[in-house]
Amino acid sequence: MKRNLKNYFVLLTLWLIPTLSMAATITATVSKTSVTKNEVFQLRIVADEKLDSEDIDFSGLESDFYVSRPSFGSSINIINGTRTNRSEWNVSLAALRIGTLTIPSFDIDGSKTQPIKIKVALNAQAPTSDDLVEFQSQLSTKTLYPQQSARLSSRLIIKGDPRRLQNLKSPLQWQTGFQSSY
Repeated sequence: MKRNLKNYFVLLTLWLIPTLSMAATITATVSKTSVTKNEVFQLRIVADEKLDSEDIDFSGLESDFYVSRPSFGSSINIINGTRTNRSEWNVSLAALRIGTLTIPSFDIDGSKTQPIKIKVALNAQAPTSDDLVEFQSQLSTKTLYPQQSARLSSRLIIKGDPRRLQNLKSPLQWQTGFQSSY
């Protein structure tokens, strides 16, 4: 009886060792390692294990990058009886400052990704605020006297495609006129 129990223990140990030693392989890649300030590039993290979308915290990127909402996908493939799992996160990033920035290592269930260095330069051809927005105002009279009313007309001109602007709750076209007296 002791011999059979010993054999079962050995078989159980041999069965558990490969399962315990298999840690997820996680890799992080970017679409570009040299970008200009405010240029959007992609961060992709892939794991060979079924994980949840909340298993990675991207808040460590927010000091150096604009971080979009991550997209997450998980899949299971069975080919010729062999089952493989895959989890993938895709995040759009844009550098907030110039210099060499680092995408930190991400830790998931004891497996870590390698940090990634991103070189960020200034784009000499990037539009300035004057290229994007113009404010015009016109007063109905050149000289104002005490107690006199005048009409002030103002225009805000956005020189970009308004469909590309997000989170606007009202149309961009507005003119205002008001009278003021002294």
